[in-house]
Amino acid sequence: MLLKLVIKNIALIDNAEINFADGLNVLSGETGSGKSVIIESLNFILGAKADKTLIRSGETECFVKAEFDVCNNENIASLYNEFDFEQEDILIISRKFNIDGKSFVKINGNTATIGMLKKFTTMLVDVHGQSEHFSLLKTSKQLELLDKLAGEKVCTLKSDLLKKYSDYKKILNEIDTLGGDENSRTIRLDVLNYQINEIERADLKTDEEDTLIEIKRKLNNQEKIFTALSSLKSSIADEGGIEDVLSNTTRIISSITDFSEKYSSLYDRLYQTFSELTDIADSAGNLIEDLEIHEFDPDYVEQRLETIKSLKNKYGGSVEEVYKFLENAISEKEKLENFNQTAARLISDKSLFEKDIYKLYCELSDNRRYAAKTLQDSIMSELQELGMSKAKFEVVFNNPSCIEDCKFDSANGIDQIEFLFSANSGEPLKSLS
Repeated sequence: MLLKLVIKNIALIDNAEINFADGLNVLSGETGSGKSVIIESLNFILGAKADKTLIRSGETECFVKAEFDVCNNENIASLYNEFDFEQEDILIISRKFNIDGKSFVKINGNTATIGMLKKFTTMLVDVHGQSEHFSLLKTSKQLELLDKLAGEKVCTLKSDLLKKYSDYKKILNEIDTLGGDENSRTIRLDVLNYQINEIERADLKTDEEDTLIEIKRKLNNQEKIFTALSSLKSSIADEGGIEDVLSNTTRIISSITDFSEKYSSLYDRLYQTFSELTDIADSAGNLIEDLEIHEFDPDYVEQRLETIKSLKNKYGGSVEEVYKFLENAISEKEKLENFNQTAARLISDKSLFEKDIYKLYCELSDNRRYAAKTLQDSIMSELQELGMSKAKFEVVFNNPSCIEDCKFDSANGIDQIEFLFSANSGEPLKSLS
């Protein structure tokens, strides 16, 4: 149900907000008051083609927003799931169109395309007017209307069928992923074996790349590092260096520590500095030794980094992704190697599901045929009341005759129906459209 329509800068309307009540709503007014603009605005929000003439003179864009109550609307709920939108009882659609010819659509705050918009709005509104297209003329809509007439029983059957059909599709997908014919499976197995061996042979480690990059930088700058560390060590520890100067100064200051706490404190600070510098010199020496006896060969490091880079480019952007690819490849290989056993099981399951689905198809079709008979009788009665005693109305079913002819390609049953009508005696029944 349409709850509210907000219109801005459409033709002669500057800004309008229209709230609709339950039941019949009537808009009246003299010619030129804007009734047709409201309908035009409604068509615009339903996805109709727009052009610049729609925009109010002097403005650069127009805007329409509509709110619909879609509580318990199964069709809209299905579209929410299809587009991964959050389920809401109120559907809010907005559309903006600017002077440059660009259109912007949002559905419950989600950016959407015109195609997505039309999928929603065809479930919500029929605009009836001269030469307008009625949804009743669509055979798919006719089946939907018939199901609504059939009531709760058909609704329950369709729900059961949807669950069963969903599981059936999973089995079909598994069969599709088994690998096709024997030649295709052989080729695929060769590819998988190569990929698995390549990854396993590389034996990648999670943090290996970062470690190798650090080693590469050290190896590439080994001379620079050695020079810096050597300079540091010699400036402290060599004869006449900082260590000798501080050692002599520390000894001199130690001779006056008994005369004042301030002298004693100064000595402590100087001694700590002397100890720290000595430790720094020792650390620099140890780092020089580590650098000189480094176990990694530059060529090995470079080759290893290239191996990691190549595998990441082929199988994923990280080592974790590479191993995830390996896990999936091993799983697929096992399926292909056990093809005959797996295929036999899946084909057996497929057959059982088809029998169950066909049973639901038939039960659903029986309920629809009962509803169709009720519909035919009701319409014929109405036509009699209208004085059209020679008119005929019939719901025609075009279904496969047996399970062998069934394609199992729909979660909505096997029924292909069409409303046929003849207004005059002697005229054959024809499609309502």
